[in-house]
Amino acid sequence: MIKGNTIEWERIEFKEGWNPEDTIHTMCAFANDFHNWGGGYIITTIPAHELADKSFAKPNVLDNNLIFNSLEDLIRYANQGSNQANDQVNDQVSNQVSNQVSNQVSAQVSVQVSAQVNRLIKGLTPYVRDILIFLNEKAYSKGEILKQIDLSNQSKNKKRHLDPLLEIGWINYTIPENPKDRNQTYKITESGKRILSLLGKE
Repeated sequence: MIKGNTIEWERIEFKEGWNPEDTIHTMCAFANDFHNWGGGYIITTIPAHELADKSFAKPNVLDNNLIFNSLEDLIRYANQGSNQANDQVNDQVSNQVSNQVSNQVSAQVSVQVSAQVNRLIKGLTPYVRDILIFLNEKAYSKGEILKQIDLSNQSKNKKRHLDPLLEIGWINYTIPENPKDRNQTYKITESGKRILSLLGKE
């Protein structure tokens, strides 16, 4: 049976669908056990519903019943399965795929999940949502990001609002080997895009 090449014989009978009367007759026949074989096996198959493949959770599809009890829970969820090396290599393909996933997931986000996430991310910086939405368009410099959220281009503002997102991996340098490069810009990561999906934002 395990190898899938078993055919019906005196100890094995296949049934398609659930037919109680027919099944009970077979059970009675096995119970008689005239040849003293120790009974038999009934294999019942239930035809899959035509929408069965759409009824089960699939990778990257959001569960509307998610509950985040803390910011740490949210960070773990966003960062699970993320790979920053893959995020730096083949960035174009990654963006195309994640944008398609984001479009599918955003439509399923419940108000309750979005509210949880909005409340928790404020523990990092009040501008998490705005920064991620801004960087989801393309990479921007520190000055451009701070200007977008109406803050001056000062080191204290970078430390307060950008560094926490860098540390947890929701944004990343476009030139990670030289963080102080004069042409340095920032981009959203796959983890950051998961947060946008939770917020219902593309």
